[in-house]
Amino acid sequence: MQYGVWRVERRDGADRDAFAGAALAYCRAVRHLEGVDDCRFYWKPVDEVVIIAQGASADAWNSSSAELAGATFDLYDHGKAIGYEQWIDAKSGEEIYRSAGR
Repeated sequence: MQYGVWRVERRDGADRDAFAGAALAYCRAVRHLEGVDDCRFYWKPVDEVVIIAQGASADAWNSSSAELAGATFDLYDHGKAIGYEQWIDAKSGEEIYRSAGR
């Protein structure tokens, strides 16, 4: 299992309701991608959201669709990306390590 974790900060002057709506729309668009099991957003204090996608591979949320492209532009009209991390569960990490001949 892999996780994509984005941190998005609300732009100065952006409406919080519109920012939250854009984050929700982004999560819904990611959830429609094949290979994605879930995508949710969480508030981090009041001016930042953390979006977490879950799936078998990061390739799933790195693909694109018209819905995702529109949601991405809308999200970044209201906020700016300040970080991305990819998390891999221990089993998958060990499999990658072993496949490298270790």
